[in-house]
Amino acid sequence: MNMITFDDTNRLLYVSLKHQDSFANSKTESIEVDEGIFIEKTENGEIVGIQILDGPKSEYIVGAMKDFIDIPKKINKKLDSSI
Repeated sequence: MNMITFDDTNRLLYVSLKHQDSFANSKTESIEVDEGIFIEKTENGEIVGIQILDGPKSEYIVGAMKDFIDIPKKINKKLDSSI
């Protein structure tokens, strides 16, 4: 199961792209791809997670995800009000 974890207090974000059991026996490493943004990959190069340690970047991503999830609600409201 994929999972998104956001720590409100410290403004940290972790996005798991694979279920932990699927790579539990693999060695993983974190690689910084941008300031405060890391990918977690297995020894065979498979990316299994993304970690954002930069507070403003984390909040931006979480806000964008919330806006994306709210899109269907906004569309339905617009359709209902036009009828």
